[in-house]
Amino acid sequence: MNFVTWIETYAQVIVFFAQVIWWLLTAVAALWAAWNFQRYVETRMGTLKAEGGLGTFDDNQDAKSKATDAADKAMREDAKVDVDKFVE
Repeated sequence: MNFVTWIETYAQVIVFFAQVIWWLLTAVAALWAAWNFQRYVETRMGTLKAEGGLGTFDDNQDAKSKATDAADKAMREDAKVDVDKFVE
């Protein structure tokens, strides 16, 4: 049996398995890309827990709101004007 006859006989089987391997590798690459994109978004949002140790998004929001509340309170206290100081 020569090479051309072997190719003509088994080409369909070879192409089938080559396509199966191709699509499996494509699926793995797509899953890997989606996972990396998810990690990128979590890192940008500050919600990456396991690797960054930054905590959850809710924890960050709570800390931000506490800091904002404290700043607002300080600004309101500074904004109060002593009337007796300006009235003679």
